[in-house]
Amino acid sequence: MVTQFTTDGATLDAAIGKLTAQGETALWDGVNAGLGLLHARPELQPNMVLLTDGKDTTSAASFDAVRTTAVAAKATVFSIGLAGGEFDEAGISTLAAATGGQYQRATDPRQLTSVYANVGRALQNQYQITYASTVTGPFDLDLSVAGLSASAHGVRPGTVSHSAFPQPTFVKPVAGAGFVKSSVAKWLVVGFALVAVVLLAYGLLGLAFGRSPGLDTTLRPYLSGTAAPPAGAAPRHVGPFTMAETAVVQRAVEATARVARQQGLLQRVEALLEQADLPLRAAELIFFNAVALVVLTVIAGLLKGLLAGVVVAVVVGLVPSALLSFLARRRQLAFTSQLPDTLQLLAGTLRSGYSLLQGAEIVSQVVVDPMGRELKRIIVEGRLGRSLDDAFADCAARMGSRDFDWAVMAINIQREVGGNLAELLTTVAETMVGRERLRREIRALTAEGRISAIVLGLLPLGLAVLIRIFNKDYIKALFDSNGGKVAVAGAAALVLFGFYWMKQIVDIEV
Repeated sequence: MVTQFTTDGATLDAAIGKLTAQGETALWDGVNAGLGLLHARPELQPNMVLLTDGKDTTSAASFDAVRTTAVAAKATVFSIGLAGGEFDEAGISTLAAATGGQYQRATDPRQLTSVYANVGRALQNQYQITYASTVTGPFDLDLSVAGLSASAHGVRPGTVSHSAFPQPTFVKPVAGAGFVKSSVAKWLVVGFALVAVVLLAYGLLGLAFGRSPGLDTTLRPYLSGTAAPPAGAAPRHVGPFTMAETAVVQRAVEATARVARQQGLLQRVEALLEQADLPLRAAELIFFNAVALVVLTVIAGLLKGLLAGVVVAVVVGLVPSALLSFLARRRQLAFTSQLPDTLQLLAGTLRSGYSLLQGAEIVSQVVVDPMGRELKRIIVEGRLGRSLDDAFADCAARMGSRDFDWAVMAINIQREVGGNLAELLTTVAETMVGRERLRREIRALTAEGRISAIVLGLLPLGLAVLIRIFNKDYIKALFDSNGGKVAVAGAAALVLFGFYWMKQIVDIEV
């Protein structure tokens, strides 16, 4: 022994530099000496690197005794055979395999650099895994980490058991991938993604709150009597200039609009925005939603992995459309609920001697949104020269209200054939009240079916969460094995199908 254990590379290098090869080969005695040093330092991870270019000639210890001692000491031997001499390849390779180490052969001393680099990587990738066990008697232990597995049988608490396990294979890294896989590159990508998120949020806020009202500004004189701007005056931009109005973003939005129009998506989004009464442009909403989908998915994938990226992609892709549909549906239901009272008020104005347009204007000042806003829009369109029949029909189509469509149809028929319009509107309003009463009765009768669908749909997820909290080992097999993942996916599909089926059963149209 030329030096004690040390972490000083210079001391170790100087000691190795003083060595000279002379005399016979005491290979197994040397291994025994190294095992004795490791036994004296039990706090160290027992690893041994064995280099030889000749057979053992003078050792007092036999190979079998050395192998038994190495296995009992839980040492891992990395053996290297240097060609050029006659060395015991079978012995040193068997010793490496018995201790869970590696055997490598070098045909030229110049190859030792790469051989030692492989050994160094193996040493740097060693890990010690510990956990607290409540077992008091002998037990069997199976350990699996990253595709490697080891088993020990009859382990007693307080003792050490050893099991041979397959060594990981070393894969040559792709050129240029080091920086991409480094933490610096990952955080650079995350930083750029966060900047993109900030710009995206700024653009969305500017899109929603910073743009000139446009058509509302043009129509304001017809709504409130405000004086129009002087002739020849330059258009005034209201609000700050936003990122959504830059040339690059506008070109991207135009390209998005062309693609969405070809797929029919643009028209559907425009209809929902009209129903929800949101001051947004359909093309810009689709564009910013797509940008948010890409950026947030990349961030989640880099920080939390593929599964998190998929979850974020599903959430960002579905939540905006679901929220828009919810807002449109809520406003549509509010419009329908206000319709009978509005028709009653309109019939009262007609009995007082007002015309249909004048009566609609009076009612629009009394009722609240959304009915009041839609009537004001009809009045403005009528003042701009549009046919009143077309304005009413367009409102019915825009709000998707079948009841209002029937009311408009009744108004058009009365204007063609004549009759008492006030009495007709009263009859239509009473019919709508009866239909609404029937809807609510059906909703009350089907409440049990709806709550059953919700409970049965959420019950598997709730039970899985509770089992995961209170007995993690019991349910982890569903997520750690391919069969379990298939079962979870199949169960989720069946739950969704059952929820849809029950919803169709209780969904009754009036």
